[in-house]
Amino acid sequence: MIGVLGGSFDPIHFGHINPLIEVAKQFNFSEIKLIPTYCSPAGKKFHANFEHRMNMASIICSSSTNNFSADDIEIKRKGISYTYDTIRILKDQNSKDDFCLIMGLDVFLKIETWFKYENILNEVNILVINRPGRNIDEIKNMGSFVNQKISKNKKDFLDNKNCMIYFYDILPIDISSSDIRNIIKKAIIQPRKFQVQLCHILKEINFTEKNMSKTEHKKINSIVMESLKSLKTLDIISIDMKKKSSFTDKLLIGTGTSSTHIKAISNEIIENVKKNGFGENIRGVEIDNEWVLIDLYDIVINIMLHETREFYSLEKLWSDDTNLKSEITSI
Repeated sequence: MIGVLGGSFDPIHFGHINPLIEVAKQFNFSEIKLIPTYCSPAGKKFHANFEHRMNMASIICSSSTNNFSADDIEIKRKGISYTYDTIRILKDQNSKDDFCLIMGLDVFLKIETWFKYENILNEVNILVINRPGRNIDEIKNMGSFVNQKISKNKKDFLDNKNCMIYFYDILPIDISSSDIRNIIKKAIIQPRKFQVQLCHILKEINFTEKNMSKTEHKKINSIVMESLKSLKTLDIISIDMKKKSSFTDKLLIGTGTSSTHIKAISNEIIENVKKNGFGENIRGVEIDNEWVLIDLYDIVINIMLHETREFYSLEKLWSDDTNLKSEITSI
């Protein structure tokens, strides 16, 4: 049986990939096709063009750790990307193969609004992966045609005796493409999460946001620098991003001595920014034990442990030697 996952992949991420790796083994898929949507039936606008999204999917499929393949069937067909049309073409091209649509519960709950959805349910199996924040009991509100297709017998589903719907619970990765776009805006393109080629594609995609005024920028920069000094942040550098990217004007990178230290630095910056009346300029905050990121629109601050900073090398990713300016010497 061939699995099929369609989607915008804007961009593709581990929320797509990791569940597929698991179900490929659990359901013995001979192959899983990743099919980027060319033109959304719902009128959804994509941030990245089709070529970028197809390239990102292709890079993921190039890994020897999976049995995925990227298929450009929908750009070849042009027009609105109806799932029914895609299935019919796939079955015409591979008449001896059985197909299984793979989708998250959030997508499945809308299937009754799809073009020729009843035909789809009669053409292929559907594997529904439970996603974060969704209650599987919601399927009870769906029509009888859908509910009569649902099977709790995995063996029957695998034998493909009839076109069935099977629900599979998986440990969710609570991340979305919008989360990844926000990460890109904040200058975190992580080699551990994306291959190097994918990093370069992501850097080409423009995710513009509003800019703060020059007065705001100057005041907030002063508040941030004073906060960093007061908490003894080490090896701080500033990178001018104006000509490098659209997501921020300045990237600040510093080092903390421990997880407690970097979190304390983060709290100090946030508290002082809010206290001075600039709380609305806090676009986002990401905190873990190795890395704290604060996004203030035109200023993005990354405070990391030494080992984490060495590993990710944001300085090398975003700067040239002549553009690096030391804001504060090591303390």
